[in-house]
Amino acid sequence: MSRILESFSDNAPSYGGIWHCKETYTVLKEIYDVPDSLFHKRMDFLNEVLDLKEFIKDPVRTLSLGQRMRADIAASFASQSQSSLF
Repeated sequence: MSRILESFSDNAPSYGGIWHCKETYTVLKEIYDVPDSLFHKRMDFLNEVLDLKEFIKDPVRTLSLGQRMRADIAASFASQSQSSLF
C-alpha cells in the first residue's frame, strides 16, 4: 500500500498535497485492486445517483457535511467488490 501512495504522491499535481475526491477514489481503486472497467462503471452510476460532479474536483477538506457523506458512500461502493449494509 505504501508503494501505491508513494507513486501517487510522486505524480500528484503541485498544489500542496490537497487531495480531491476524484484522486481519493483512484487511490482506493488501486488499494483494493478494482478493475478499470468495473471502477468506471461504478463511478458513472454513483455520479448519477449521488450527483458527485458538483464537487468531485473540490478538495476534500472544503466539502460540506452532506457532500462528504455522499463522497464517503461513493468511496465505499466504488472500491468494494462486496455488498455494503447500512
